[in-house]
Amino acid sequence: MVAEGKGKRMDRDRELIELIQGGSKDAFAELVERHKKRVLSIAYSFTGDYEDAKNVSQEAFLKAYQSIPKFRGGSSFYTWFYRILINTCKDYIRKESGGRAIFFINKGNEDEARPPEDIFLADPSSNPDPQDELLNKELNEKITRAINSLPANQRIAFVLKHIHGMSIEEISNITRCALGTAKSRLYHAVMKLQDKLGDYCKKGECK
Repeated sequence: MVAEGKGKRMDRDRELIELIQGGSKDAFAELVERHKKRVLSIAYSFTGDYEDAKNVSQEAFLKAYQSIPKFRGGSSFYTWFYRILINTCKDYIRKESGGRAIFFINKGNEDEARPPEDIFLADPSSNPDPQDELLNKELNEKITRAINSLPANQRIAFVLKHIHGMSIEEISNITRCALGTAKSRLYHAVMKLQDKLGDYCKKGECK
């Protein structure tokens, strides 16, 4: 059922691209609406700033809109567009010299990007103890610094796999590298994080 649902989404993306190539602006608006939450969430993982994430997302959509007339369907729209998005995030990382992104220990709905003031609230209804909340914040910041210290390609592989749940195959296609290369990047990222984060990763949080 999941595969069927994904197939239907991909079919609709193809229909929309054909309409856009025919000059339909409404079709592009629908395409943006279908993908914008996950796009914003991924961009936020690399920027740590809500406004920057919106700017990166908008830039990626603009690049896609300008390039869609040349799109011939050699790959799915999903792969093609998220490749544009990740390259736009790479540009941000280079400009920001590592960025300031904050990552979640407890991941919620991956389609929801949270503004900065909400970033440490995994479950607002649980009313966490202020001291526990501070410890979680400090731990998140430690994890963030470790992730941000990774080489860009390893960082991207780790974030896409462990923050956004993409498969190795998806990461390989989106980043245009061999499957073995994607696996190697992820492996080395995990090894470096285990080295930097010590006992915390030994408990299984970085695997």
